Amino acid sequence: MAIKCPKCERIYELLVFDAKGRVCCVCGENLVIEQEDVFERLQEICKQYELKLEEEEKTAQIRKMADSIVAMILNTECGFDEVELEKNKLKLMILEITPDKVHLYELIYEPRFRRLWKKIRESGFK
Repeated sequence: MAIKCPKCERIYELLVFDAKGRVCCVCGENLVIEQEDVFERLQEICKQYELKLEEEEKTAQIRKMADSIVAMILNTECGFDEVELEKNKLKLMILEITPDKVHLYELIYEPRFRRLWKKIRESGFK
C-alpha cells in the first residue's frame, strides 16, 4: 500500500513512515498514516508471502515428480508403459494443483521426456 501526497502527488511506501506513522514530503506536506492502514498493509504482505510459499511448494512437488520420471527413463528396467503411467500422473497433478499452468506440461515436460526416451532408449545409449 502506498500513500500519495495530496499536494504534489508523490507516492510513499509505508516503509518510509516513522514509528508514529508520519513522513514529511519533499514538498513540505506532512503525511500521517493511521495504524489501521499499517495493519492492513502488513496483512496484505503476509498474504502475498503465503501465496508465494504455496506456489513454491507446488513447483517443488511438480519438479520432484518430473525428476522421478527422468530417473525412470534412465533406468532401462522400467518399461514404456510404466513411464507413460507416471507421465499421466504428473499431468494430472499439474492439472489438480495448478490448473492454469497445465499447458506448460505439453510445452516443457512432454518434449523433454520424449527427447530423453529417444536418446536413451531408442538409440541404445547406456
